[in-house]
Amino acid sequence: MFIMWLFCVIRVWNQGRHGPHSHAVQRLRWLYVLVILLAGRSAGVSADAREQLLSEIRPYLHVRIGADFLATPDAAPNLELESDSGNPAAGLSLGADLGRYLGMEAALDYHKTALERPGDGKLGDYTLARATAELRLKYPMYEDRFVPYALAGVGAGFGEFSGREDFTFDGGGNDLDLIGVAGAGFDYFVVDNIALTAQAKYVFGFDPEVNDTGIDRELSGNAVELSAGLRVYADHWSQPAGSALPPARDSDRRRGYLTLKGGQAIFTDTETVPGVQIETLSGLYGEGGLGVNFNRHWGAEFDVNYTRAQLASPTLGEITGYPLFTCTLLGRYRYPLPGDALVPYVVAGGGIGFGEVGDRDQPFTTTRFSGEQDSSPVAAFGAGFDYFIEENLSVGLEARYTTLFETDVAVAGVPATLSPDSLAVTAGVRIHYP
Repeated sequence: MFIMWLFCVIRVWNQGRHGPHSHAVQRLRWLYVLVILLAGRSAGVSADAREQLLSEIRPYLHVRIGADFLATPDAAPNLELESDSGNPAAGLSLGADLGRYLGMEAALDYHKTALERPGDGKLGDYTLARATAELRLKYPMYEDRFVPYALAGVGAGFGEFSGREDFTFDGGGNDLDLIGVAGAGFDYFVVDNIALTAQAKYVFGFDPEVNDTGIDRELSGNAVELSAGLRVYADHWSQPAGSALPPARDSDRRRGYLTLKGGQAIFTDTETVPGVQIETLSGLYGEGGLGVNFNRHWGAEFDVNYTRAQLASPTLGEITGYPLFTCTLLGRYRYPLPGDALVPYVVAGGGIGFGEVGDRDQPFTTTRFSGEQDSSPVAAFGAGFDYFIEENLSVGLEARYTTLFETDVAVAGVPATLSPDSLAVTAGVRIHYP
């Protein structure tokens, strides 16, 4: 509600600025601002004002990928973060434009680097994650197709040591820090509610501590983040009924799409290797894919999925992480329900799966578990639904089972076959074009 009051105040102020500048108008403007604040505080914004306000708020999702370049990777004595050529980074924001020139968003950014000791090599992985609240100042140009902007914000930075590789290093830990961000970028709109984005953002004040054999040392996560991505607006959520927007429903046209999903995988064959178990739940399950709808019912999709299994022993405890990738080509059959907004579907197909030993929890000399990267054919089938919130944007849920997945490992030198078949439950978005 506070944002609604503030936005009304800004609108009144701007309208007054562009009118006559007499003292009477100035006094009336301030009186109107005061009335809005008092009325909003006691009884809420009026229905007309609320409708006008909502019509100028454009909620959006912004996804991006890029690289982080650490400013001072060797800030701590005798420790350094790897930053030779930039580290892969990913980000996700939920936000809204508040009128023509102002926007605000909540942003999450993530990248993983390595903690090293000069001369000794890699000690383990180091994760740098950020959650920030950001304000955007925009200046639309060229019939609003090209929109440069500046941004600034504050939030929290999280640093964590993981994936230990040097077991003689007995340090580590995690830390939370107050940080700031500032940057600039631009949007280029390919259609009214989808923009390609490029952005540069500087992160400062990020100084997480890590324990180095009993001594707390301060690292530096200050970095320049360069990224590209997509900003997708959900205009039906804010525009009043009867507006001239295209109906939010599926289409019979041939058109491509990008899909992004996240969720959880449940392993269904957890004890295929003697003395080694796959823990039932995976780490975060992520999926990205490209597809095409050929007509009202039929389509095809290629996607890449990633998750992380945790292998454990009843006697030794956790052994190692086990990253898993699958690349699949799927056929998709849709059956739009009346109105074409809710679209159930089924998928089926196959591809290839990859697995490899990841971050060890204990030395090999203790667990005697090993394995190179291995691959096998996989089959996948499932069902889900899309719900269209824009003519070219849908949200949905899906359950998919991946089977026939087998990788070769060894326990104390004895070959064995791991079977990380899983049922994945995901939620996500599908962005259609054109």
